[in-house]
Amino acid sequence: MPHTSHFHARGGAKGQLQSTMKDNIIDFTAIRDALQKRGYPGWMCLEYVWVDWEGCNRTDNVSETILLRDLLRAPPRPAVANNLSDLCRHPQHNPIGKIKPP
Repeated sequence: MPHTSHFHARGGAKGQLQSTMKDNIIDFTAIRDALQKRGYPGWMCLEYVWVDWEGCNRTDNVSETILLRDLLRAPPRPAVANNLSDLCRHPQHNPIGKIKPP
C-alpha cells in the first residue's frame, strides 16, 4: 500500500463482478480508514459500469456510485485496520488501493 497511486472501487460479491452496495462484501470503510491512516495522497475512482456482460447490467450505476461515494466520505471509524487481511469481509478477496478524501 505505500506505493499505491490510485484506487478503483465498485461493489462486489461472491460470483458477481459488480454488485449493489447492499450485496457488497468489500469493506470499503476499513480500506478508507487504513489508507487515511497511512496518509494516502491519491485519488479514488468509483467505477460502476453498465455492460451486458457478467451481470454488470443489473445495477443502477448512478445510485450505487452515490452510495459508495457517501460511504467513502464519512468520517473514519475509531479503530483502523492494521493489515490487508483485515480489509475485507470475504477471506478470499483482498482489495488494495488508495483514496482521495473530498
